Formats: sequence, structure tokens, C-alpha cells
Amino acid sequence: MIELKRSRKPQDVPPSLCGQKLIEKEQELIDSVMKVRSGTLKKVEFKDSYWGKAKAQLKKESFNKCAYCESPTAVVAHGDVEHYRPKSVYWWLAYCYDNYLYSCQICNQAYKSDKFPVSADLLTEPDIRSILAGKLAIDPLAQTTLHTTFQQQLAAEKADLPNPYYEDPSPYFIWKVDDVLKEVVIAPNPAHPDAERVFKAVNDCLGLNRTELKLLRYQVFKNFKIVKLTSQRADRFSDDLIQMAIDRIAEMKDSREPYAGMVRYFDSIM
Repeated sequence: MIELKRSRKPQDVPPSLCGQKLIEKEQELIDSVMKVRSGTLKKVEFKDSYWGKAKAQLKKESFNKCAYCESPTAVVAHGDVEHYRPKSVYWWLAYCYDNYLYSCQICNQAYKSDKFPVSADLLTEPDIRSILAGKLAIDPLAQTTLHTTFQQQLAAEKADLPNPYYEDPSPYFIWKVDDVLKEVVIAPNPAHPDAERVFKAVNDCLGLNRTELKLLRYQVFKNFKIVKLTSQRADRFSDDLIQMAIDRIAEMKDSREPYAGMVRYFDSIM
């Protein structure tokens, strides 16, 4: 996982998820919840076509990779608009743009699903008897101060799963190589006081040490190791080759590259 940045430019935010359009969607949501509470509807009606409008921008912001496992999705999968806080629990955040990120189907559907461990009390849901549409969450184009307040309210819950849009996940983790099994695993950083808690969440909710990931990461690590060792042997290789190796390391650490978080870690210790 690497840190991501959410664009607040009006041209990047789907118009259907802000302003008056968002208010209309929240009113639909409130009406649906009220019908469920009154017994006239079996379950809350969520419309995936609403959050589907966000996929293109979210995918761009996560560099065509899953925001959780950093695997590329552009070639082999469509990817999902993932609700960081699951809509089955946090129904009022179903159409909240700030609750979305781009995820591969395996992290989202096979592992995370409705899981969302927290270390404090769950957020209190809005009182539908008094809440007004437009007040359920936060307009993505609202003032910065309102976003800060909104994030502080969410932070009180002490979510165990890091949100790469809200914090840099990298300090929680280290990476370990097994050259016999040809795997690279993610592990808790013993120097971070919250690492064990966060690691358990990503392991349980996202399966970040699933076999396929460990093997793929090893291939990237092996390539990185070759260019890293090459860059350190000025006594053996030409200046041009050394520079090529240095340039390739910079490329592999770039956010656009798969498993950049892992490469950054190994570059810092090798």
C-alpha cells in the first residue's frame, strides 16, 4: 500500500456525486432506510450506478493499481469502486465520494467484503427522523475546513484498516524475502506501536499475504535486486550502465509501478 492523493478539482469529481445531485441521492437513501424501518421495504436499495461514475478518476488516482495490494488491474480486470467503510454497516456513506477507493475484485470481494475492524466505538449512525439530505456525509467539493472536521469525526473510530487517502500506510509495515520459497511477505513493523493491529487488519480483511501476491512480489523484488546491485558496482560496470540502473530504480519506486511500496522499503535498507 502506498499513500494516495484525492483530487478536489471540480473537473475530476463526478458531478453526480456533489452539489444538488448528491442531495437528491441522499434523499433517496433516507427514504429507502425509512421504508425498511417501517417494514414496507426488505432492505436498503443502493444503486451501484451512482458510485460507478467515480471509477475512472479513482483508478487514475491509484495509478491503475489496486489501492490495497498495488497489483495492476488495467489489463486483466475491471476493478471495483470499493467502499472503505462498508455500505452494509455505514449506509449513510454509500454515496460519499470520500469513502471510495479503487480496488481489485480479489481484495474487495473475496477478502474485504463487509469487514471493517475498529479499535474504538463504531460511528453513530444519523437519526433519520431529523437528518436532512445533504448532511449525511461530505460534499467532495466542500471547503477544506469541512473536510478536516469530517475526517476528525471518522478518525475517532480508530479504524484498524489504513485508508491510503488519509494516511501513509508504509510506516506500519516491513517486507521479508524468502529465497527458498521465492516469496516476499508483508509483516508488521516492530518499530511502530500500532503495527500489529494494522497488520492483522490488512491480513484478515485484504489477504495481502495470499500466495499469488507473495510470488508476484518476489519477481519484482528479484528484478529490483539485480539493478540495485548493478548500481553499486561502479568498479565493474560502465558509467552508462550504472546510470541506467539508477534510473530503473527510480522508475520502480514511482507510484505508477506495481508494488512500489515494497520496492521503496528494500531500496531504503539495501
